[in-house]
Amino acid sequence: MKFKDHFSDIAQAYARARPAYPPELFKFLAEVAPARKRAWDCATGSGQAAIGLSEWFEEVQATDASPDQIAQSIGRENITYSVQLAEKTEFADKSFDLVNVATALHWFDLDRFYGEVYRLLKPQGILAIYSHKQFHIRGPVGEIIRQLIFEPVEPFWPAETRLIRAEYRSIPFPFDEVPAPQLRMNLDWDFDDLKTYLGTWSAVRNFIREFGPQPMQSALEEVAKAWGTRETKRPVTMDMVARIGRLRGNAV
Repeated sequence: MKFKDHFSDIAQAYARARPAYPPELFKFLAEVAPARKRAWDCATGSGQAAIGLSEWFEEVQATDASPDQIAQSIGRENITYSVQLAEKTEFADKSFDLVNVATALHWFDLDRFYGEVYRLLKPQGILAIYSHKQFHIRGPVGEIIRQLIFEPVEPFWPAETRLIRAEYRSIPFPFDEVPAPQLRMNLDWDFDDLKTYLGTWSAVRNFIREFGPQPMQSALEEVAKAWGTRETKRPVTMDMVARIGRLRGNAV
């Protein structure tokens, strides 16, 4: 089975640019999970969420379909990384307290993935799916980014990312819903952080394939003029969307 591979060829940039998730998210997941023995971080990328889970769970199995992504993973003693598809793994039945999917569910074959989740979760186990939304920078810099980057690349987002914009509410969710906390990612970026992050966007990469690198480079030069020095740090926020569900009592 093939997977939708948007990031293998930029795995190093992805590992540098993609931000960590809020610690309070992982604390909440540990509190609602039936135990804190074993978590599966599915489509881990380079391990941003796996690191957060490792603070609360005794063992984290972190998988990704991309060997290039796994090669950039962040090591921890209680994290085991492996190359496996989201929809078909080698793990034993009923072996996880938590299945975690960070900013990735929209790429999956949902029916097959849910079947795997039902196979792998222990009774009363938790599935957590979540994503950060588009980032925001206040003031004139944010407005320039909106006009010169957000708006031009808008038509180039893959159709799958619409699920994030719908806050994952447009998908079937065959689990008993657990109210998710309202979370926001608060970051401080210099200009190179911004540039590297934008370079990992599928929409930006599709835009460049269509028009070549020059229009995006020109847009970034305009942003740089407004930014200040390249080392200037600016506050960045990303609102998050999440759905958290518990395995239903009649699951077998």
